[in-house]
Amino acid sequence: MSPTRKALAVEATILAAPPSPSQLDNSFQITADPTIRKLKLSPDQLRNCHEALKFLRSKKLSYPHVISQEFQTLQANRMNDLDLKNRCSVALDRTNLSKNRYINVLPFDNNRVILKHLIDNRGSHGKYINASFIMTSESVSRFIATQGPLPLTSEDFWEMILQYRCPAIVMLTRLVENQHTVKCGDYFQADNGPREFGNICISTKWVQTTDTQLILRCLEVKRKESVEPSFCVLHIQYPEWPDLGVPNATIALREIFRKLSVVPLVLGPIVVHCSAGIGRTGTYCLIHNTIQRLLLGDMSALDLATTLSTFRSQRSGIVQTQVCLPDSPSSHHQVHTGKRREIGSYMEADAEVNNSQVHSLEVQPPLTAEPPEKIILVAAIADIFTGFRGGPVSLTFNPSSEIYHAVVSKCKTLHGRYLATPWLSNPHFQTSFINFFGKPPVFSYRRQMFHASDGGSFALDWLMHFDVSGLDSRNNHDMAEDDATPIIVMIPGLTSDSASPYMKHLVFNTAKHGWNVVVSNHRGLGGVSVTSDCFYNAGWTEDVREVINYLHEKYYAAPLFVVGTSIGANILVKYLGEDGKNVPVAGAAAVCSPWDLLIGSRFISRRLIQKLYDRALTIGLQGYAQLHETRYSRLANWEGIKKSRSIRDFDTHATCLVGNYETVDTYYRRCSSAAFIGQVSVPLLCISALDDPVCTKEAIPWDECRANKNVVLATTQHGGHLAFFEGFTGSGLWWVRAVIEFLEVLHSSSYMHIQKKESSGAHSAVLQSSIDQGPYLNVADGMVAAMGNDPTDGGINATSDVDTGNHVVTDSRKPDFASFVVQNSEDGADSKGSTIIERCLYQISRQNKTSIWLLAYVALLSSWPIVGAALGFFFKKKIKKTLLGKTT
Repeated sequence: MSPTRKALAVEATILAAPPSPSQLDNSFQITADPTIRKLKLSPDQLRNCHEALKFLRSKKLSYPHVISQEFQTLQANRMNDLDLKNRCSVALDRTNLSKNRYINVLPFDNNRVILKHLIDNRGSHGKYINASFIMTSESVSRFIATQGPLPLTSEDFWEMILQYRCPAIVMLTRLVENQHTVKCGDYFQADNGPREFGNICISTKWVQTTDTQLILRCLEVKRKESVEPSFCVLHIQYPEWPDLGVPNATIALREIFRKLSVVPLVLGPIVVHCSAGIGRTGTYCLIHNTIQRLLLGDMSALDLATTLSTFRSQRSGIVQTQVCLPDSPSSHHQVHTGKRREIGSYMEADAEVNNSQVHSLEVQPPLTAEPPEKIILVAAIADIFTGFRGGPVSLTFNPSSEIYHAVVSKCKTLHGRYLATPWLSNPHFQTSFINFFGKPPVFSYRRQMFHASDGGSFALDWLMHFDVSGLDSRNNHDMAEDDATPIIVMIPGLTSDSASPYMKHLVFNTAKHGWNVVVSNHRGLGGVSVTSDCFYNAGWTEDVREVINYLHEKYYAAPLFVVGTSIGANILVKYLGEDGKNVPVAGAAAVCSPWDLLIGSRFISRRLIQKLYDRALTIGLQGYAQLHETRYSRLANWEGIKKSRSIRDFDTHATCLVGNYETVDTYYRRCSSAAFIGQVSVPLLCISALDDPVCTKEAIPWDECRANKNVVLATTQHGGHLAFFEGFTGSGLWWVRAVIEFLEVLHSSSYMHIQKKESSGAHSAVLQSSIDQGPYLNVADGMVAAMGNDPTDGGINATSDVDTGNHVVTDSRKPDFASFVVQNSEDGADSKGSTIIERCLYQISRQNKTSIWLLAYVALLSSWPIVGAALGFFFKKKIKKTLLGKTT
């Protein structure tokens, strides 16, 4: 059958008997479980997979030049403009031109989607939509390939969904890409309540995010004032597929396939769209179709050129078009890669397949979350095969970025490899050890009290470069106002302060390199009481703004740099984006930022181990609230705070009420730094670990970082949250080394940012105070340490005794420093112990009991696989002899 006749047959098949609503509801259950289960294959299907993999290996499709030759053959046979015009007469009709997103991406007349049964009397032109039926046979899934809906076609889109009873929608684009290019209209987001599109109403029943950055929604669709029951649709969005490119991996595409593989063929077609409805849309349809046919034993699916020719006979430009995908061989290669790896992952689960065969076929890890023992085993094997050289640091940047070419390209740390401490390869180990065994250096801060314009007070803890060099002992001398020594401002994470182990590592090592360092503690932390009704939160940038402006005015000759960690990183990026060029900051670094608080909130409540982090952090926030119970009981719902079981609960009863946010989601959206990264005008280095158990990689704004020429994003496979231990003993933190080197190279270059005064409106932070939502796990110091101190309540010249030294608090406008001794686990042997066990017991004794038990449970889950494996190894022979003795 010719492609044209086959397309006509496809249209007739789809239009013949669309499924009824009851048929859909009874045969396809949409669940809120984001976990993607592995397919259970029959022996015949496994044999088909084995044959397909043998074929792919023999053809050496992993080599790009083979795929490019295949693609060039397809390009030579593409349709010319005259044929396209003749076959798309309806789309080119004057009444329909405004419904096409691109003038040269049009559906063919013979297999276009025709809207019928319209009840709004829009006339004949209302029956047109830029959408095409895509299909190869009746034994596999049918598709509707369409463009991203325009504002004026959103109702038509939902009319199509209802008319053809489409059970699922696959969205392979963002609404806006590259900061300003609109790729799709907002036709689906109804998280805050029902939305109406003409005669159709949609509402969101639930939203989930998977580990592979997919956003799953269950949307309820119905016509207004209709007796027909509502219709549920599964909406799958993959926003990380870049425009004019391909994803870094095929795992998300394969996850979509597995999610949709349970959709019965008797239901309506699956709707797939990107922006134009041909590039990314065609690539996914090819992957889905070929894998499905291979599992059915149709080995002709391996002839990708023939399948692609069939698809192009049904929609012009599938997988390639001069407008949208000029680098189409990449997309063509993506089909081969996705097909090979998905088939290989099926065989990975089969015990009859030889392990060496699976390894040689580059089988990807399973899609579902791995158990701790498998994570450790895989990490250990990877270290062995790489000669304990670690993994490369992945850099994301704009190709024309001068910051990368002139600064980052000279940073050896960022262009090297990161090898996690072998016995700390598990991210949960790393995150826990940074608190209990971080081995922070011993030194004394100089404390300065800062009084904000709203009446709030917080501490600035200084460490001067001559305090650690041993060359000068000017403990009681003022810092010269014309001192040109660079100043680095540190912004800690959630409930952290200057005494946190990771912060002391960063402060001490930076000072050793000859720079002056100041830690801007959050309100209510570091032993200082809250003196106003303003509490800090994940989007509270006013304190950072006032401190930086004060330092810039006071020490006018010193360049200012800023480093933010965790929530501090979120606050930093938001501040830089809000003020744009009008910031007196020469350069900055953001480490382990949560980026998108809404995604982070869903991630941290998804699985058991994340829920344990969530619970531990909530207990810490409740302890923080108890320190300031008088104000919280007046401003917030104190009973709700005490009963909170998650960060989201706490934010509901505290943050939203104190900060005047309508809902928790409103707070998360307004305070997420991902929305501000595009406006950053300062050289900014961002560092994240892909295995961060607290701040998920799903929230990383890859495209926004790539689009901004001032931003360079560095990611590593391992590192945990604010840990990145390196060396056999775990004595150093890789990210500290990377940040210091970046700032040093930037300082010696001509690319430091110079403030440019701009007229700007009010900042988004209008007393948006409250408690920090963002995730940073600090269980050794920070907030709990503050509980041990007797905080001063206001006053410019208050004095209190802190440990072994006198802590003199001075006026923020008079930087007269006084020695402030910050004790840590190595400060002395008198009540804290000199051995490592005694020091650990001392640290543990400072914690909330419930929080400690939760963290102990996390440590047990993480460490038991190693203990079990070790016991199995040492007692294997003994157990084997015992069993043999019993059998004989």
